[in-house]
Amino acid sequence: MIKPSDRAAAAALRKKAEAALKLDVDGRHEEAIADVDDLVASHEGSALVLHLAGVVHAGAVRRASRAGDYVAMVQHSHTSRGCLTKAKLLVPNCVAISAHLAMALFAGGEWDAAEKEAREAINMVSTVDPADNNVMYAVKGFKSTTTKDQRVVACKNWAIQTLSDLEHRRFLRLVREVLEFDTDCHDGAREAAKKAKEVAERYPSSSRAQLLSAHMQIQRVRVFDPDRDRRRSLDRIRAAMKEAIAKRFGSSLVFAMFHAKLCFVLGLYDAVHLECVRAFAIPEPVDPKLEDVPPDSIQGDTIDDRLDSVDKELIRLLDKLFLVAHDFRCSMTSEKQDSFLSVTLVELQKYYEQKYENYQWASQTISDALSFVNKYNSWRFWICPSCAGKKFPNPGSLLEHMNSKHLQKLRSVFGSKLSEYVIQDDYLDQITFYQDSEGHHFFRFNKTDYVFARLSLPTEEMSIAGVQEKICEQGKEILEEIKVKLNRLPADKLRAKKFDKACHEIQDLWDRFVRTSILDYRLTIMTFARPFIWTKLLQSLSENKAASKISNADIDKIFPNVVDICEVHAEDNVGRLEIGPNSNIADVQSASGLKYLPVSANENSSSDLLGTLL
Repeated sequence: MIKPSDRAAAAALRKKAEAALKLDVDGRHEEAIADVDDLVASHEGSALVLHLAGVVHAGAVRRASRAGDYVAMVQHSHTSRGCLTKAKLLVPNCVAISAHLAMALFAGGEWDAAEKEAREAINMVSTVDPADNNVMYAVKGFKSTTTKDQRVVACKNWAIQTLSDLEHRRFLRLVREVLEFDTDCHDGAREAAKKAKEVAERYPSSSRAQLLSAHMQIQRVRVFDPDRDRRRSLDRIRAAMKEAIAKRFGSSLVFAMFHAKLCFVLGLYDAVHLECVRAFAIPEPVDPKLEDVPPDSIQGDTIDDRLDSVDKELIRLLDKLFLVAHDFRCSMTSEKQDSFLSVTLVELQKYYEQKYENYQWASQTISDALSFVNKYNSWRFWICPSCAGKKFPNPGSLLEHMNSKHLQKLRSVFGSKLSEYVIQDDYLDQITFYQDSEGHHFFRFNKTDYVFARLSLPTEEMSIAGVQEKICEQGKEILEEIKVKLNRLPADKLRAKKFDKACHEIQDLWDRFVRTSILDYRLTIMTFARPFIWTKLLQSLSENKAASKISNADIDKIFPNVVDICEVHAEDNVGRLEIGPNSNIADVQSASGLKYLPVSANENSSSDLLGTLL
């Protein structure tokens, strides 16, 4: 039976522990550490105090890491692990203590021990209430109304996260070990490629692991004999990358960039274009921070910054592609250049159906254009903004529709005579549309420079639907003005002067509406056709490149040497140290060149306390 005096002493000790934690929460870290150290000295048999000390010193490890104070990091790390280990001996069935101990061991570099402790926490069956030995649940800023079962689940989830972070760190260590091989020599390049392949097989779902293997294979290719052609080896790498994208890594922008660059080296220029287009259209790309090789080589503080960085790299690749294609075109005879300028609408439609998964709207637009021109013998149409863009083949039919459906009395304003509209088509001097004897629709660009001005793709804003949306907005505004004037139109035609003036104003508005509401399929098809013609040019260029020999210079123009990048990052990280179980002050003071520091798995937490489990 617990004596009242013992109960009172326990309550008083808990209050002191809560007060020490409150100091840490309020940012008075040195005072908090001093208080918890005093409490440990006088109550070393209290799991509550030891648990608190372990957590507070773990928070100090994080602050010292950010400040670059490696001496303090080692000191606080040893203290944190020691306190939590003692607490665990006193209360072996507390899942909160085990979870925190696993995290402290992980932060201290004792990865095997951390894994063992985390698994023990996860599998713990009969556990005490985490709040029994953790004052965080009673301090403002951490106070929780959770139940015991909820707290147990939260602690186990934290241990699961620690295991996940631990495996990730092990993976990163393997990646860095591979990148540290000397790949400038045959033996080093061969061994690096072998180890990278093992990492890829061990982590088949990791795009970084697969990219690491691909990069090391390219490094291996670089040390081939200068007279040896590298095409077959590079093509095998590309085939594996293409298959991986199709099966697992379609959302990886970094993967797409690597694949596009490899296609460029191989002279598969059409494939470069297609892959860049696919990359730009990925709806929710994976954060490049999770995939780049070497890790952290893609710059940017936010995911948007990093995605933008990859996008810019892809744009630079397209710029290179444009320059190569431009030089190739300029080397052609005039007759050869002219052969690219004619396109049938049927093959253009198939092009968008087969080549571009996200451009079905383009294929549908071409299909609609063919149906319309076959029915009305016209590429132009006028739209009603009030009927979801319903099409009319001429202004007269549009007027009759408006008069019967939307603007009664509109027809009476015009009498028997309608205006004749002369539409200026400045863009039509650039193209010629015609039919062959079998009724197939062709068009031909009249100006070569327009076609090859730049390598680009149409956007949905350029589509009929995209343009139509803007036109409908403008048309509705004009129709509202017409409606107001129709409602004010004098009923008595005897007031001829006023009536004629109102009719003239309405006719002017109608003329404006007609000129605003016109659309021409040919203008849209022009934007669709340029990528198709570019593709034919790139295919021709690829065929011309297919027999050429690939050298290291060709690779180096597109791919940076990842080992060189690693050396740059190593310079950026000089002085960072991994804390291990045997680290001491002398080790810290002499340390240099290690690339990363394992700290708390909860690196982005707003609190410096390790593992705030509520």
